[in-house]
Amino acid sequence: MASPNHSSQAIVATLLPSNEILELLTVSFPSQSATHTFAVKMFLSDNEDLPMRLWLESNDTKHQWECLVLDTQNHVPKGAKYVLPWDSVVSSLKSGLEHLASHATCECDYVVTLEDGDSGHLRLALVLPYARSYYATYSFDLVPMAIEKVDIVHAQLRDVQAQLRVVQDQLRDALIEKPSMAATNNLLNAAALNDPLYASLKSMSTASPETFLTWKQIGATAGRRHSQISLLADAATISLAQPGLYHIQARGVIDASDIGSGLRLIVGSTS
Repeated sequence: MASPNHSSQAIVATLLPSNEILELLTVSFPSQSATHTFAVKMFLSDNEDLPMRLWLESNDTKHQWECLVLDTQNHVPKGAKYVLPWDSVVSSLKSGLEHLASHATCECDYVVTLEDGDSGHLRLALVLPYARSYYATYSFDLVPMAIEKVDIVHAQLRDVQAQLRVVQDQLRDALIEKPSMAATNNLLNAAALNDPLYASLKSMSTASPETFLTWKQIGATAGRRHSQISLLADAATISLAQPGLYHIQARGVIDASDIGSGLRLIVGSTS
């Protein structure tokens, strides 16, 4: 006979909705760092009804969160007078998440945000229009899930497999189109998805508002992409070989002065 604990776990498992209606591998939320993306899934019951399960996974840490929605009306602000059909709320949330994943520049009628909560929780909020000039808000408390180290390994393996499929598709298309050398280099760069581009520099110099710090490069990406971030001959200018989104972190001592204190970064183009 199974233990009571195992029986209760089996009952809970059978109650969780398993009909997947949405899977997004890379979602960027405006309220989060641009480099911190999430995998998102939505589930309904087998008859496409509530309850609904929301599942999020950080693509960086592989931490996971979930929320079980039994009644969408339980997720409106206290005192709210509106009552919208549950399927309208679900479809609006689905559309809002798909819009974020598409990186579309046009506006979406459904606004979805993700905020940090207490005790490791996350708060997913949906704002959607209804009637004339009225907006409904729904808030979903995402609870951290207990995961084992093996679960993190499985998640990382899943990411590698997804990236491999992308590269395989690119290679197949390239073979059909008979690519040029430039296209081949692009494919090689795409194959290096798990090889982040970085450079580390150190300065022992001092600078006034009219002068620049000089640097010494102490670390960089290994291999064929080593020169994509380089220090020029003046030791004050850092060259980036390709456009993109870069995270810059600086640490040091700044003296106060009558004209203020701070670190000034001048960004320009030599092309």
